[in-house]
Amino acid sequence: MSGHELVRAAFPQAEDVGRGEYDVTVHSIQELNAALANLISKGALVASVVPERSVLEQQFREAVGESQ
Repeated sequence: MSGHELVRAAFPQAEDVGRGEYDVTVHSIQELNAALANLISKGALVASVVPERSVLEQQFREAVGESQ
């Protein structure tokens, strides 16, 4: 199974942004960790995980009613 197929299996809604990078959305840290553990157990190499927004920015968005 290719790396792309592994990512798609773990994160069905993943958006391929090129160069082996993907944008994924999860609902919890537990969901993220479970999916990453699954990828790694199947031989995938994860170089980094970067949040789309900082915690402070997310808190602000939630306070003004713009959580997405």
